[in-house]
Amino acid sequence: GKYMSVSHMPKMEEHIQMLCGEDYLNYESKEDVYPCIISQRIMEDFNLVEGEVIDFVNWEDSNGKTLKLVVAGIFKEKESVDNFWYIEPWEFENNLFVSEETFNYVMKNYESKYVYFKHNVLLDYNQINYKNVYKLLDKTKSVVAQDEKVMETYSGLLDEFKSSEKTVNIILW
Repeated sequence: GKYMSVSHMPKMEEHIQMLCGEDYLNYESKEDVYPCIISQRIMEDFNLVEGEVIDFVNWEDSNGKTLKLVVAGIFKEKESVDNFWYIEPWEFENNLFVSEETFNYVMKNYESKYVYFKHNVLLDYNQINYKNVYKLLDKTKSVVAQDEKVMETYSGLLDEFKSSEKTVNIILW
């Protein structure tokens, strides 16, 4: 079956264009109904429209009230070449995006069996050099060692850089 996730991306509003409706920061909703924005894919896959209220019947707060989100608007990326969109909006197949305030409220007041956190970091490779590659690699390995669920994909590249740097030094000597 299909499911939906309540999600937040910091500074997302700076990188989107609203196709219709408003972003979650400017939308005025009724009490106990929180605004969200959705991608075109969610709109199509779930047949949602601006103004539609989504009732999460399995999520109740301590007073027995279910979580309700209203579709404030539908968005797309402002610029397709923006590095912010490491994962394109089309790839978010079940995410309803809310403000940081709403996200924190939901996390605090509604129980969920699973909480997923994903953090993507795009390295500015122009700033990596022989002086800091060892430190960056050590820090990366330290973070990964602290949490088995942390996954990184660039240490192999840094190891290659170290090897290349050593080869260049040997040739120069």
